[in-house]
Amino acid sequence: MKANNQQLIEQLKRYFTGAKLESAYEAGFSGNVLHRQLMKSGIKNIVVNPGSIEVASRDRTKTDKRDANKLAQQLSNGQLRCIYIPSEEEELARQSVRLRVTLIKDRTRMACRIKSKLMQFGYWGEADAAVMSKPLIHELQKRFK
Repeated sequence: MKANNQQLIEQLKRYFTGAKLESAYEAGFSGNVLHRQLMKSGIKNIVVNPGSIEVASRDRTKTDKRDANKLAQQLSNGQLRCIYIPSEEEELARQSVRLRVTLIKDRTRMACRIKSKLMQFGYWGEADAAVMSKPLIHELQKRFK
């Protein structure tokens, strides 16, 4: 089955017509869109911290099937607790802050790579400006034409 939230919901409702559905999944990179859609469609859902799922010490191999069985078993036993699910607005605000931090790190990393190459060929010294800026890039472009 493709990773399609709406298709999943339709399939669950088709296979379990009239049933009281409950589901759980591990928190991950994809946010909480699936959780919101499941809840909106009448399927009770919880998102759990992957570290809170009990695993036997002899259970060293991790597979999707084993994880799904553990989640189902622990959900039916009432052992799982939902993590905090931020509103869509909160999630968007967090993403914009996180994306800005990532972009700044990427920019810094790229500036360091440029300086490193310039140093490697003797074009960058300690006396040169420490901050990689637009005027500095234009100066470097003029210097190497």
